[in-house]
Amino acid sequence: MPASYVIDKERGLVISTGTGRYTADDGIAHQAALAADPDFQSTFNQLLDFTEVTQVVLNTDAIRQLAQRHVFSEQSRRAFLVTNKLEIGLSRMFAAYREIAGGKEQMKIFEDREEAMQWLMEKPSR
Repeated sequence: MPASYVIDKERGLVISTGTGRYTADDGIAHQAALAADPDFQSTFNQLLDFTEVTQVVLNTDAIRQLAQRHVFSEQSRRAFLVTNKLEIGLSRMFAAYREIAGGKEQMKIFEDREEAMQWLMEKPSR
């Protein structure tokens, strides 16, 4: 499965994991499944783990479409865990499109899982 997730209700965290060949359809299906999950709360934080993705098949329009969906709230933190420059660039593009679409959640890109988890679990300064 190219996109899966685990909800940790106790920590208020969603760990989303991409694997293999990742497409826009995978992202859309993932967002829909998450939003429909009764254990999900929009105020949760999210780790988007792309370390097992071998190929990203997303164009600018697909990233814009994914970014327009409001799944997480403005209190949320979303950490992108990536392994290469392409994933860094796509994550930055997604964050920019989220901002244009009115998304107010905090987003940050990491190459180290421990650093990402530490940032996600610290108390917000807002």
